[in-house]
Amino acid sequence: MQNRVIARRALRFVACLASAALLTSCGKEGPDALIASAKDYAAKGDHNAAVIQLKNALVQAPDNGEARLLLGRELLEVRDPASAEKELRRALQAKQPEALVAPLLARSLFEMREFDALLKEFAARRFDDAATDARVRTYVGEAYLARGKPAEAAAAFSAALQAVPGFAPARLGAGRLALGEGRLDDALKLADRVIAAAPREAEAYLLKADVQLAHGDRAAAKNTLAAALQADEAALPAHFALVSLALDEGALERAAAQLEAARKVARGDLRLAYFDGLLAFRRGEIARAREHALQVLKRVPEHVPSLVLAGAVELQAGQATIAEDY
Repeated sequence: MQNRVIARRALRFVACLASAALLTSCGKEGPDALIASAKDYAAKGDHNAAVIQLKNALVQAPDNGEARLLLGRELLEVRDPASAEKELRRALQAKQPEALVAPLLARSLFEMREFDALLKEFAARRFDDAATDARVRTYVGEAYLARGKPAEAAAAFSAALQAVPGFAPARLGAGRLALGEGRLDDALKLADRVIAAAPREAEAYLLKADVQLAHGDRAAAKNTLAAALQADEAALPAHFALVSLALDEGALERAAAQLEAARKVARGDLRLAYFDGLLAFRRGEIARAREHALQVLKRVPEHVPSLVLAGAVELQAGQATIAEDY
């Protein structure tokens, strides 16, 4: 018995030494090493680990502009545009090149659906760097499109393509504009041109699928969406489009399987909660559907699909007044 006690104490002592050595080793990593580590993680697609390393670097060096810039970029990758915007503005204050910061800042505003703020800050701005100008012009075009201003959107996409001929995001923006105006052939041509030039551009397949759905060809659209996922398995809009088609067709098990595939790459995307709620509603699981709808509305109170879902849930539950409010 005494020998076992001594052995256990010895093991604890060795474990403590190992932990102390590990902490000492970690403590020796300076900001430059942490930033380099974050870049390695980002290159491997581990954006959460990159965020952690960059935050650690900024604890030691809060005025490091490069770390602020990289943290803003990585926060966009983990779908936290609000935090990304804060870090990117700090990067500008730390004298990081505007050509690097501006496209990411425009993206953060766009992903937060702050279209008016995006247009106020960038609509009249032009950049000497062609790549920067093309990216920012494209976000401006998308913001105009979201605000129902097709003429301004067309001008912004055209300016982006003048800056960088063949710029895929601008071509796709022009394609979405054509689709919205009912010019289906033009939209399809633009989608096919992007696919031919960049076969791994998932957004091009999504545009093509939208055109096929507008023509009523659901089978072709499903094949195109599958091609989008072959190009990029993390293309959430393609996952969710396939979920929607399955739900429309009453194929609940297929919808559930597609949701599970999306869950692997969703990283907390709120659309996942919405589709979980919609699937639960179709299955008659009213309490679960309500829970998911409220989960979205707590974060995004004006998310129209979730408002409709919440209204349908309360109507099904016999709460007509609450349903009417939604």
